Order: sequence, then C-alpha cells, then structure tokens
Amino acid sequence: METLTITWMNSWKFYVKELKGINKTYIEFIASQVININWDKVYRYTRARIRWHKDQNHLIFFISGAPDFLVEKMAEKYQVTDFKATKYIVDENNNFTGEVVSMWDSENKKKAITELVNQYKVDLERSFSYGDTNGDLSMLKIVGNPVAVNPIRKLLLAIKQDEELFRKATIIVERKDLIYELSPSVKLIQPELTVI
Repeated sequence: METLTITWMNSWKFYVKELKGINKTYIEFIASQVININWDKVYRYTRARIRWHKDQNHLIFFISGAPDFLVEKMAEKYQVTDFKATKYIVDENNNFTGEVVSMWDSENKKKAITELVNQYKVDLERSFSYGDTNGDLSMLKIVGNPVAVNPIRKLLLAIKQDEELFRKATIIVERKDLIYELSPSVKLIQPELTVI
C-alpha cells in the first residue's frame, strides 16, 4: 500500500507542476467542458441522493479533495449550497502558482465541515455524509447518517473497527446496472493476487 501512496504523490506533484503558470481562466474553461460533457458519469446513486436532498429542502455541501476549479463547476451544475475543495493558488495575473491548499485528508475535511456547520447552523446528528476513502472518515464519524459509497478497503475496515460508525453507517456499492445497500458487517473476500 505504501508504494501506491508514493506513486500517487509523485503523480500529484507532476500534475501540479504541469499546471504551474497556466491562467485560471483557461483552467476554468476546461473544467466547464469536462463538467458539461461528463456530468452524467457521476454515480446514479449520488445523483439520486442529491435530488432527494433537494426535494427535502436540505442544505447540500460538496467537500472534496478534487481541485476547486472542478468542484466549483460541479457545485454550480448541481446547484448546491456551498463547497470546499483543494485550493489551487493563483498569482496577481490569475496564473496558477503551483501551490495548493489540500483538502484530501480527513483532518482538513473535518475543519471544512466545522466551518460550514458554524456558517450555516447545521445539525450534524440529522445530517448525512457520503464518502469513499479514508480522507472522508472524519466526515462520516461526525454525522448521524454516514454512508460509504463504493468505499476502498481501508475505509470499510476503519468503519468495521469503529463501534459507533459500525452501528450507524450504511455501505452502498454501485456496480454495472445494480446498486447494493450493505451493512458494515459485510464479509470481505480478499482473493490472493497473482500475476498471470
């Protein structure tokens, strides 16, 4: 697992390096095109839950480790209340500097939730949170209705080990044309990985 983390970090650094000096207007244009073309590739379950929360007149927040210029466009597309995302810093000429303020770890997401809770007077016990990685663990822990959607193994194991989260969490798996709702007690099968 450590190798994957190192590889991802190296890819992330390359990504940031390649964006350095690019004007934010250009990046926002590309982000708009990506959203306009691919917005319907968001999981069906996720789209249905956004609709349901809107029908209930709930406040809806996107908190994501993805770049702010993408999350902002997605937030506009789905007309959510507010969003927090990884900030890509620009200079006085609106060019990307190569600096980021991350939002992909659990601690930063917890801070983002605290800001939104204070700003919008949110009742966390009645709130829902949806996540898929360990970076979402703090969000899942502090709400009354945590939902892990297509969780990575590490997140599911963390849910299984946390007594309160195990009791209140729902696991959703969307695969092909089916959506499954599971409890955290679901049995994990880990076949031996072999190279063929």
